[in-house]
Amino acid sequence: MQRALPLLVASFLAAPAIAQAQTEISLEEVPPAIIDAAETTAPGVEFHRVSTEVEGGRLIYEFEAYNSAGKHIEVDISEDGAIQEIEMEIAINQVPADVREVLDKTAPGFEADYVEYSVRGGGAEFVYEFEGEQNGRTLEIEIAENGSVLFVSDGSVG
Repeated sequence: MQRALPLLVASFLAAPAIAQAQTEISLEEVPPAIIDAAETTAPGVEFHRVSTEVEGGRLIYEFEAYNSAGKHIEVDISEDGAIQEIEMEIAINQVPADVREVLDKTAPGFEADYVEYSVRGGGAEFVYEFEGEQNGRTLEIEIAENGSVLFVSDGSVG
């Protein structure tokens, strides 16, 4: 435990250097190759917001739009044009039953207000993101397609 505490403190102190706050920018400020990557990834949508953020020392462009059904879409692209993540708002009934079962076991009584399907790592990882409430507290939960619980906002499971 004595060794873990300095490491934990160091990780908190290093955190601001790893991720910086988002900065909203105009579409005109985005390099054309990055815009092309976003439009190719989400064809037919009109991006209404673009911001930048530094994650792990890399500049990330975050594009936001709504599809024809009014569902939120977000596309994150690194400065080299690589797709980092695609998030698509979905209905809870579009989440596979086995993932919903894991959600129910992880946070009994959880009511989802917002659900996203996320494709990460160039299509190598598929994650369901849930925002909502359990017993009067707001939670964010991420569950991988394989059923692994990746994140619970308050650090507790159950």
